[in-house]
Amino acid sequence: MENEKRAVICDVGGVLWPLIDMNLWEEALFLDSRWPTRDEFETAKKIAYRVALEPFERGEKTAGEFQILFQGILGLEHLDAATFWRLYMEILGEINMPLLECVRSMQEHGIILALLSNIDEERLKYMMANRRDEYTKMANFFHYHFFSCRIGSRKPEPTVYRHVFETLSVMPTNMYYLDDHQPNISGMAAAIPAMPPENMHLYRID
Repeated sequence: MENEKRAVICDVGGVLWPLIDMNLWEEALFLDSRWPTRDEFETAKKIAYRVALEPFERGEKTAGEFQILFQGILGLEHLDAATFWRLYMEILGEINMPLLECVRSMQEHGIILALLSNIDEERLKYMMANRRDEYTKMANFFHYHFFSCRIGSRKPEPTVYRHVFETLSVMPTNMYYLDDHQPNISGMAAAIPAMPPENMHLYRID
């Protein structure tokens, strides 16, 4: 019965596949940029994320369009394409194997498992090609793969959560959501307005 089904929805980057220290990564971008101060770079970064990265993760921009815009705003025009994309892809760390073992156990107990990630097509292709064994090991445990670049919406936008709800057809009280970013958790809660917070299973995994 539908009201007896349970589902676990899990973020990829930061939870199942932890990222490197983002402060170090952004520091490397800053040192490569033309911005003279970190404060100016931080302002430019916020703009670059909003007008370049977020649309790229929704699938609204091509890789070429994203690269030109992102490099231009951050003052990285001097980097050739190979260097830029190498820097862009360097954020992936190592898979969280203890959590993946928990996922394996959940699969064996018939729980519906779903990945939900803000990710662009290029990074997804990179994971499938350059980290194939790790990606396959992770992805094969999950029944559903919800990627922002293929849905046309990204967390914490309400439409991405509604798409997940409609696809899984699981009662909200039987859904468990794991993410490392508080706005995404708040977005999930806001997407179920009739549900009291105490009845939600929302977990921040740092």
